[in-house]
Amino acid sequence: MSSVSSPSISRRISLRFLPTPPAELTSTVVLNAGGRSNLYTDFRPFLASPSSCEWAFAGTKEYLEDGRCRWTHCVDSRGVNEGTLPDVGRCETLPNGDELETGEMINPATGRIEAYEEVWRDEQLPSVSHVTVLRLTDGQRTCGVFIRIGAWAQGVIQREGGVYACRWNFTEHWEVDASFGDVSSMMPTPKGTTLEGTSTHIPEMEDSTLKWEIVEDYLWGTQL
Repeated sequence: MSSVSSPSISRRISLRFLPTPPAELTSTVVLNAGGRSNLYTDFRPFLASPSSCEWAFAGTKEYLEDGRCRWTHCVDSRGVNEGTLPDVGRCETLPNGDELETGEMINPATGRIEAYEEVWRDEQLPSVSHVTVLRLTDGQRTCGVFIRIGAWAQGVIQREGGVYACRWNFTEHWEVDASFGDVSSMMPTPKGTTLEGTSTHIPEMEDSTLKWEIVEDYLWGTQL
């Protein structure tokens, strides 16, 4: 039986490339599906210009030894094969409960591989959270991942015209929290005025020509 990991919603608090001081110019949120798929979506729109995107990518999170994690990129707005450095970071829990991730990656400002530090904070999930994971693979030019965890949903998709991303949040109804590109005709869309609006919990599709696959659909906090 494959291992099952916990879902999480992580918001980045700060980023710095050493030795510069930490800062946060984006609204970066990562939805980690957990479960058996370990798929994730990572969307980083700029705070000053939410319709612009610093980075958007999606793929699979793999847990390695010594607190290290590796993230594969099946979709990447910077290019799936950007550089030769694998996306690997070492994660440790800080005294206040935040997570410090360290490693090396390309600094977009310099174009060089540099040491970085990111601080992440997990959103508190309800004791029972619904998790829906959809994946799209339609040839080599179209692929995507959509994840919904509780009151948050986020998708990243690559088509011939580029990479697009969208994030939704539910308060009294589902609303777009951030968006990069027009995703209305290609992305699953959570709808309704109740959080659990349907018996299947699968988001509605605007474009039936795209064949999204249901990877997982489960309640976290109950027997999987």
